[in-house]
Amino acid sequence: MRSGPLPPWLSAERLLYWNLCAIAQLGDRANLDSLYRKLGQMLRVPDDLMKHEYQSTPGQGGAQGYVVRKHMQFALTDLGHLEHLANPAHGYWSLTEQGRDFLSRLEDETETLTERGWAWETGIEMTCLEKRLERELIKAKRADHRRRYPRGHNGGPTPPSRSSTPPTRPDGWPTEVVTTKPKWPGRSESDTAD
Repeated sequence: MRSGPLPPWLSAERLLYWNLCAIAQLGDRANLDSLYRKLGQMLRVPDDLMKHEYQSTPGQGGAQGYVVRKHMQFALTDLGHLEHLANPAHGYWSLTEQGRDFLSRLEDETETLTERGWAWETGIEMTCLEKRLERELIKAKRADHRRRYPRGHNGGPTPPSRSSTPPTRPDGWPTEVVTTKPKWPGRSESDTAD
């Protein structure tokens, strides 16, 4: 079994495109188990990568399970937000009309996946059109994430823009910088010295 991080072609972003293709090949709808098997078969993912688990200690928190499967599920969720997939029941995904339209641009592609080269670092070779579609999906996913999760605010509202005018001070607020330590009642000056 290999150790270390997965190759980049198995990231959740890179699986956006392949999830759509796998669901289309499975008749436009699939459950998680059949989709996971189909992705492994389509992309010729070695068994050791398909079974690569998160390196976390049980009971200590953190993700558990197969990393590729989790990446597949993250990609499915993102495709749902992009409205390329629907989630009609727990664990089931289906292509929407928008998803079918997106994939319809591949109708003239004739080279099958089994005829293509494969390497550990890059995965299966993609055609120019497939690379372009993959980039479109990644770009749309990132834009969706920026919209849904504004930076630095844990999903909260965007803060108001900063004004050049400082806020007004409440009544009784000191106007001068205090440079000496305050004297505590009941203590001598030697008790408050450094």
